[in-house]
Amino acid sequence: MDFEALAARKSALGTTSIIVVDDSAGIVKVANRLMRFYQNESCGKCTPCREGNRRMVQVLARIEAGGGAFGDLELIEQVCENMASTAFCALAVGAAPPVLSAVQERIRSVY
Repeated sequence: MDFEALAARKSALGTTSIIVVDDSAGIVKVANRLMRFYQNESCGKCTPCREGNRRMVQVLARIEAGGGAFGDLELIEQVCENMASTAFCALAVGAAPPVLSAVQERIRSVY
C-alpha cells in the first residue's frame, strides 16, 4: 500500500491514518461515525467545516436508516468538495476525502 497504488484506485492515504474494516462492515455506518468524530472536533469557526460536517452526519444517518434519497451521493460529493476546497484549517480538508473515498469505493463495488 502506497500513495500511487491508492491514487490508482481513486483513494488516498490522506493524513496517513488507516481504517481497516472487512467486507461485512457497513461503509455508510463507518463513514457516519467518522464524520461524527470530525463534527465533534470542529471548532465551528468556519462555515464549510461546521455546516459541512453537520450536513454529512445528517445525510449519512438518513442513508444508514434506510431513508436515502436519489441525490444523496451527489450531495455528499458536493459537500465534501466544498469542505476540502474552502475550509480555513486542515480539519475539513482531512474530513472530506475519507468519506468521499468510502462512498465512491462502495459505488464501484456495487456497480
